[in-house]
Amino acid sequence: MMNASHTCSISSWRKRSDEKKRTPQILILRGTTRMPDSWAGVENLHNSGEWTALYPVIMKLPSFLPGMSGSEKKKELSKFARHALKLSAERSNVTPRIPEKDRNGVPQPTDGLYWSVSHSSQCVAAVVAPYAVGIDIEQIRDVSTLLKEQIASEAEWDLTPENDPTLFFRYWTAKEAVLKAAGHGLSGLAHCAVTQIIDDVQIRLTYHDTSWLVLQHEIPGNKRMGQPSYIAAVTSGGHDIAWQRISIPA
Repeated sequence: MMNASHTCSISSWRKRSDEKKRTPQILILRGTTRMPDSWAGVENLHNSGEWTALYPVIMKLPSFLPGMSGSEKKKELSKFARHALKLSAERSNVTPRIPEKDRNGVPQPTDGLYWSVSHSSQCVAAVVAPYAVGIDIEQIRDVSTLLKEQIASEAEWDLTPENDPTLFFRYWTAKEAVLKAAGHGLSGLAHCAVTQIIDDVQIRLTYHDTSWLVLQHEIPGNKRMGQPSYIAAVTSGGHDIAWQRISIPA
């Protein structure tokens, strides 16, 4: 759980955000947490008030994961992702049912509460929202020219003259987030296009003629310590975004 200073920061930020409804605001909180019990027996959704912001959680995982086998690591990542989802719900002041997916693996809403999770290497991300939402996180790494051509068109790459090594992952995470929110997989990639790079944290896309605003956050790494960088993206739905960066002690 966040400490008292974090709570005060959220409270004061909410007051400021009320005055700036048109521009998504971003607040970065950091903290540590330990894994709770499972979600078994969680009560039905309870919403104590109006949604003022989304609280996507980015969780940095313990260093023991790289030594696990593929199936073991997948199981641990899933557990941490569900924990991050629970924390996002707590920050949103809601209590969800146990999250479920349909037979195609698409997250299913319960009592008007939507959710999305993602994981990449040593990080997981999760978010709860009152509307269909998508979140994605990716480790920044080298990619081939062929993969770049598959992810975005020449017109999309021409939106900025800058040779930004993170641009590929800004595009990739934004498109993944939109496709998740739309309830579609990568089969919809050809119909999803970046139309505007607003700034370092906001990017606009279209999917089947519908416009989507995506907010992003970069988690810097440390090359000397072998720690990679990550980019996360979440569909905003017009809400302010308060990113929660949390570390799990080993």
